[in-house]
Amino acid sequence: MDGYKGYKGFLIGLIVLFVAIGGLFAFMFCNSFYFYSEFDLDYSDLTYEELTFNRVEKKRGYKSSWRYEMYFDEYDKPFEISTITNKKLDKKALEGLMNGEIIKVYYCDTSNRNYDYEICEFSSESTVLLSLTDYVESNQDNQIAGMIVCPILMLMCSFLIYIFVRYIKAIDDEGLGKIKIEYIEDGNVIRIHNSFDACSLVINDKVVDRHYGIVSDKFELKGKIKVGDKKIPVKAVMSSFNIRLYYNGKMVGKKFMGLG
Repeated sequence: MDGYKGYKGFLIGLIVLFVAIGGLFAFMFCNSFYFYSEFDLDYSDLTYEELTFNRVEKKRGYKSSWRYEMYFDEYDKPFEISTITNKKLDKKALEGLMNGEIIKVYYCDTSNRNYDYEICEFSSESTVLLSLTDYVESNQDNQIAGMIVCPILMLMCSFLIYIFVRYIKAIDDEGLGKIKIEYIEDGNVIRIHNSFDACSLVINDKVVDRHYGIVSDKFELKGKIKVGDKKIPVKAVMSSFNIRLYYNGKMVGKKFMGLG
């Protein structure tokens, strides 16, 4: 019984975990709509400056992604070109920038705590290295991906929660699971219990036989009841997703087990 209660506690912990994860995905899903509109920018929403290029450094982001840090003589801290935006960046032209070159920069505040500003468009005298149109498109496409992926992950969490709840419902205080068939004869109580990992034949609250495994397997559970001087055979037979209870050779109960 302690083992079953421990497993039940473990399942409850998993439910709480996946509720939290599902809530996080729901939050991210709502944020995707909010940030999609936030990235609908035009030049009037940005700050423009002509800055003196110093250097650029490439920094590893999440997993295999990269971000760029652009340093200008006029600022102590670098400007960010995010991991999402750099997909649209003209990297060959970036490598060709020279120290001291004047760069035309449109930028905005960033939520990244490591930087003050994020570059939305910048160009040299001859080349647009990142356009505002590409900046907006790449970021809005990222939010659309979140709108698609987050609901799928939420459904997966909901499905797992449903499975774990069903397992918990299948566990009673004795760890036997649900009563699928009950038959009373000659003052004796015969029950078939089914839990998440076992099917049990219980006579007068005593487990007389048990099958471990999925209920779709073919199996038999056997026991005997003493009535006067006689020993009455009791048998449960599982086949074709149905379990049948026999008392003294007569079928006295039948239950479909395909749903557990």
